[in-house]
Amino acid sequence: MKTRKIKLKVTRHEWWFPEYEVPAHMTDDEALEHVQTERPEEVYDEYHNQDTYDQDCWSELKTDPDPWADNPKHCVADWQHEVASGDTRLGYRDWIKNQSNDGDITEERVMANVSKTTRAGKHGKKIRCPTCEADTTVYHFAWSALVCSTCKAAHEKHSWKEVSMEKSDYYVTGEYRTYHNQHGIGTLNDFQLEVRADDIESAREIAVDKIMSDGRRHADSVRDIEIYPLSSMRNWLSKS
Repeated sequence: MKTRKIKLKVTRHEWWFPEYEVPAHMTDDEALEHVQTERPEEVYDEYHNQDTYDQDCWSELKTDPDPWADNPKHCVADWQHEVASGDTRLGYRDWIKNQSNDGDITEERVMANVSKTTRAGKHGKKIRCPTCEADTTVYHFAWSALVCSTCKAAHEKHSWKEVSMEKSDYYVTGEYRTYHNQHGIGTLNDFQLEVRADDIESAREIAVDKIMSDGRRHADSVRDIEIYPLSSMRNWLSKS
């Protein structure tokens, strides 16, 4: 029988429901921040929560992306125009990366080994494999060892290196909707923000969090977000 090899993506979600004592005077938000800062093993280690531990796992076929598929912000036609006019000699994918960087390249710094004080933060922490130096992002450190998805080597937690990103400033614009009543009648409002983040996706998340958590705006949803490196925006404004 003939066979063929396929590539799969396997996703697993895990959850458990620990109970933890906190000072009685704390609000719910203060208690949550306290637990996230302390990161006790009895909360974050699944082996301490076998009685409530559960998981869900599913798989899907993983196909290689079409190298000619249009990027929503940098289409093939724009790249072809620059090639024809002699403005670039880059291939399409490399041209996209160059456009996305837009002169504001975020630098990485490899820090010390992961320690007991290392925190993942809301947007996760990038760590580097000590064997192949491939990077992966983790969202908690309630584990004792981790298998590198690139070289498949298993390393203890404290063997991994922290990777710190030099943050960049971004200018974020968009709209948020405010609903006035249960019938869905509301208004659209523009917003502009300056945020400091590791990358564009982090800038997007930070901006949305700021809008949605701002009690003065009463925002119900955010849409039509545009993000620009702040230095590029200032250069454009100075020339206009």
